[in-house]
Amino acid sequence: MRQCIEFVAFLNVISAFDMAVFNQLDRYHLAIEAIERVPGLKSKGEDEILKFRGKLKDYKRYVCEFGEDMPGDQ
Repeated sequence: MRQCIEFVAFLNVISAFDMAVFNQLDRYHLAIEAIERVPGLKSKGEDEILKFRGKLKDYKRYVCEFGEDMPGDQ
């Protein structure tokens, strides 16, 4: 039996990187998760976490404005 998988595109851009961001599997989310989980690293990595969250905001803003991945994230 053939199985069909349906999905609804919530964003204008559906690239590999965009789907990774949407599913929180991109490099920024993974780095944040690693910093938060490694004992003793969270307190030292707060600046990096803020930087990565800023990158995610920049990415989402860029995608909404231009309808494509940011250069360097493709």
